[in-house]
Amino acid sequence: MNGAQIFETLVFVPKWTESPPENFKLLLDGKGTSLKVFWIVFHSLHEITFILAIIFCWKIEPVRNWLLVSFVFHFAVKAWTLSYFAPNLIDFQKMAESATFTEDLAHRNFLWQTLNYSRVILFVTISC
Repeated sequence: MNGAQIFETLVFVPKWTESPPENFKLLLDGKGTSLKVFWIVFHSLHEITFILAIIFCWKIEPVRNWLLVSFVFHFAVKAWTLSYFAPNLIDFQKMAESATFTEDLAHRNFLWQTLNYSRVILFVTISC
């Protein structure tokens, strides 16, 4: 999962953020490189695997404890993703379809990209 996140952050995100709103078309399903299905499937498999690891390692106290701590941090970053990154990405997609833009678009775009670097670093750190 980290490889896909790093690839997306270093290759794909700079492409669609470099020239908003024109490059937001890259985010559209069927017209661009929408990764929505990929991320939904991949994250679902990851969450199931994580929970199974906790279940199977429950009797091994040190492993269980580290898995639980890791899961709490993982869940916190996931909540941040679902509350901030996903809604903004959906807004950017809607802007590409409707050609209606907000005044603070450049700032929102820059903030999303900057915070995304922090999010990816957190996910990679949690995975190590």
